[in-house]
Amino acid sequence: MLRCDRFFSSTRLVDNQTLQISCKYINNKLSSPLYASCNCNQGSGLASLRRSSSSCYSSRQVPAAIAEVNVRSVRSLSRWRWQDLAQVAFLLAASFYEDGESWQLESPPVPATSSTAVSQDVTELLPASTDARQSASGAGRSSRNSSSSRASSSGSGAINRPLSGAALLFGASSLLAILIQHATYGARHVTLLAELQESGEVIGCCGLTFDAAPADVVEATGAPQGCEYALLTGLAVAPPQRRRGVASALLQAAEQEARRGPGQARRGPGPARRRLPALLALLVSKLNAAGRRLYERNLYEEAEDWVDTRWELDAEKGRVGKPRRLLLFRRLTQ
Repeated sequence: MLRCDRFFSSTRLVDNQTLQISCKYINNKLSSPLYASCNCNQGSGLASLRRSSSSCYSSRQVPAAIAEVNVRSVRSLSRWRWQDLAQVAFLLAASFYEDGESWQLESPPVPATSSTAVSQDVTELLPASTDARQSASGAGRSSRNSSSSRASSSGSGAINRPLSGAALLFGASSLLAILIQHATYGARHVTLLAELQESGEVIGCCGLTFDAAPADVVEATGAPQGCEYALLTGLAVAPPQRRRGVASALLQAAEQEARRGPGQARRGPGPARRRLPALLALLVSKLNAAGRRLYERNLYEEAEDWVDTRWELDAEKGRVGKPRRLLLFRRLTQ
């Protein structure tokens, strides 16, 4: 497993239109540090993430019928490409609006690297003994927004509204959480990137984490006691590319990865070999009708007995702005 020795990130407001995001990762198995830096520029109703002067996310016209898409698996930090980092941050930032509106938030999340700035969907389903409950808390929020209908109907790459600073920071924080998951879980976490075959442009992403299924998930789904499961998080698709089959392609690739199991399961017999997961699970907002339809089409079913304890605690405290989340799952083994 990769061990994260040091991880640094910073944001700097260059001017009223540009937010610079930088991060530095130092790992004991890498000969030199990894650096990433991108500028988030917005204006004229458009937003793009750029590294140096070259655009790494295009806001060009796209065809009505999407071109062929490849889904690529990223299994470690060393396999990330610079342009991928900025593109994924943009995808997650673009999902911020749908999330905020569907949840009717009174205010946006605090832009920080703590767990308050990112979704806790990942940590809610990880066992209490897992050391990474807090550090891996950011990849799940945008899974609620993967098929939102708020994309531009004209088919252009333009976003309906400019991204706010809070949205850009949300994207950066969510990207940071994904990288931390890679560093923490090693071979037990994989990021899936949907790319246009012709250009290599990343237009969709999701994460998959392998772990022991928590007790409440086992009870609600009827899964075997002590089984493993795969948790799907961070499903996001570029707004102009939605409703073109990208999310379904990511879900199919995630299922294939889940059926193969984590890296340890593919190395043959031995003490480090992990069992294959019995379930593929995810969380989705109860109000996300488009997302729920997407998952139903891909044969996910709701665990009706699962209780969203975070929502219940908020409701008991009088905080009812966020809707209840649902646990959806697919059985991988009998």
